[in-house]
Amino acid sequence: MRTTTLLPIVLVACASRSPAVTAAPPAPPTAPRDAAVQPDVAAHDPAHTPEATCAAETPAPVQVTEESAACPPLESLVVVHRWQGDDEVEDCGPPSWVASVTVGGDAARYFRMPEDQPAPQGRRFRLLAEREARDAGIVETNEALWVFAGDNTAPCQATLGRAWASFQTGDGPQYLELGRAIHGCTFPANVDGPFYALSSRQRPTACRYRAMPRAVSRGPRGLAPTLRARVPSRPCAAPACTFSWSHARYSEGAAVVDDLQAVYVFAQRDNPECSWPRDWYHVLSWTSRPGAPWVRLRATGPAVGVFSDAGGARAVVTSQTGHVEVFDLRGADLGERGAAQERQWYIANEEDRLGWTIQPSCL
Repeated sequence: MRTTTLLPIVLVACASRSPAVTAAPPAPPTAPRDAAVQPDVAAHDPAHTPEATCAAETPAPVQVTEESAACPPLESLVVVHRWQGDDEVEDCGPPSWVASVTVGGDAARYFRMPEDQPAPQGRRFRLLAEREARDAGIVETNEALWVFAGDNTAPCQATLGRAWASFQTGDGPQYLELGRAIHGCTFPANVDGPFYALSSRQRPTACRYRAMPRAVSRGPRGLAPTLRARVPSRPCAAPACTFSWSHARYSEGAAVVDDLQAVYVFAQRDNPECSWPRDWYHVLSWTSRPGAPWVRLRATGPAVGVFSDAGGARAVVTSQTGHVEVFDLRGADLGERGAAQERQWYIANEEDRLGWTIQPSCL
């Protein structure tokens, strides 16, 4: 699977799987398994940033003794997803899973960039020193991190380790991502994420995350009239025009979240399909009970899931490539753009952002 005001991201640290540190100098990093995942351990400014070493100590996991029926604070949300295909990696190798946050797009801050020539193709990784992690906004906290890695299942308490940088280079899109290695949770097989995590000192026993699967159709058939009425009407007759839509719904008790995407595409015989004019609409709406007014949430991406706790629906999560928004459904003035908590989890190529729209994707 693998833009935005950022709020502080809070993470915890975990005990290393490497042997305990002794008075002897730390051992050098292990040899890379292949060139595609070779850690770039050269510091760009040795006077400012010390080298990260594999022998550095990390605090023990947070001990949790209290429980809560409410979801943790939404502003603590981080994105968790797969970096590597292996279930386990050596202590000095790139991690399999990371909790990510990206605050800038300057890859040269973390990696050597060739002068007057293209960057080498492939994915590069670099273990970061803690000073670099702090400067990048990857901070530590005394709270635990709860990962919602399954649909409508209890969250898992994660332990997090060292900070890493990843940079995808080559002829295509380039991506810079910063994150911390994550351990202690079991993730679904053959799924890269993203999953979502929240921080709290209390175990959120009643907090759940439920995904919102989508129905997709080309043509108006199957779209309920109440939903169709939320999209402006346009003259549209085949083959000169096609109307496509996708819809996702969450409902629990009396609460309903509807996410509707619709597009009119106007055919032009002498031009390729991806250059045809189109009118595109996205309507994300929420109501708390029958007869209550629908509130439109001004999201930049489609709804992917909802957090709920003992009090009912808590928040809706929307996502586009590298960017997540969380709308607190019990917050004030939901119709205003500022109601969303925003997270940018990696710098995405602009062309890639088209990937979540309805067909044709035109990537």
